[in-house]
Amino acid sequence: MTIYFIDLFGVVVFSISGSLAAGKKQMDLFGVVVLALATALGGGTARDLILGAYPVFWISDPTYIFVGTGAAISMFVLAGFIRPQAKMLNFADAFGLAIFTVIGTEKAISFGVPGSISVIMEL
Repeated sequence: MTIYFIDLFGVVVFSISGSLAAGKKQMDLFGVVVLALATALGGGTARDLILGAYPVFWISDPTYIFVGTGAAISMFVLAGFIRPQAKMLNFADAFGLAIFTVIGTEKAISFGVPGSISVIMEL
């Protein structure tokens, strides 16, 4: 499995996490999608800006936006049929953080950042 697909999977996981957080605030579909995309893409955007990786990953590959939006809409619809457990939010956050820690570190190393700095690039 390539890093790209793992990265997309991380976007799905954090999009679900953002959707669950938006659901706790009883947001409408638009609010769910906005919060899900901010959660799924925000850290990587900050990472790319810090590293000087231009254009930012989701601008050069809009698949990230489509995948994040699809996951958010799916979670919004699914939440109408089932009640997501509170533990799902914690699980999605922890799992997404683990994935993005690896991705952020790998990207920082590919930009020549020292190892001691690259480990904090999971933003």
